[in-house]
Amino acid sequence: MVLNRPSMTKKDRRRVTIGLSLTVIGGLLFFNFQSLLNNALKSQLQVKEGNDFTSAWNKNPFPISLDMYIFNIENPEEFASGAKAKLAEKGPYSYK
Repeated sequence: MVLNRPSMTKKDRRRVTIGLSLTVIGGLLFFNFQSLLNNALKSQLQVKEGNDFTSAWNKNPFPISLDMYIFNIENPEEFASGAKAKLAEKGPYSYK
């Protein structure tokens, strides 16, 4: 008994070709993604002239400033025994 199968149309061949191509590309990316990511990060995150990270670092549009306050416990023995802490503010220590 001979089965009468319709031949593949041009549209069907295109779909099969695209599907196989995407499968091959997906398989390659699946097995090589970690090394590709590591190489991209190593090349871009180094602070050296000529890469995007360094130029973005040098041309930061936002002002960078940091104000820190440190509090010192003036009565550590009493505080350890359960008394209320007496705090002394130190600072501000500023970075601009």
